Amino acid sequence: MARTAENIDLNATPCVNRRAQHLIDLAYAHVCHNDVNAAVAALLASERHSSEPVTFNTAARSPIVELAEGYRRPPQGLLELAARVLKARV
Repeated sequence: MARTAENIDLNATPCVNRRAQHLIDLAYAHVCHNDVNAAVAALLASERHSSEPVTFNTAARSPIVELAEGYRRPPQGLLELAARVLKARV
């Protein structure tokens, strides 16, 4: 599923929020396969497309929190993303 989702041309999707949501879904698939780097890359790409889905969508928050709490040394990009998302939610 993640491999198929990675091959979708996001430029063909005119709605930036839909692109961002697709990348959130892709990140969740990577989390399920324990591919931390790919999950973080998808979450950061999602935020670049549109920060709103990542910040305000509970489906996006779940993989962010799971990755940040689940690893002894989470990637720096993930920690920075988590800080932005949690700060925006307050």
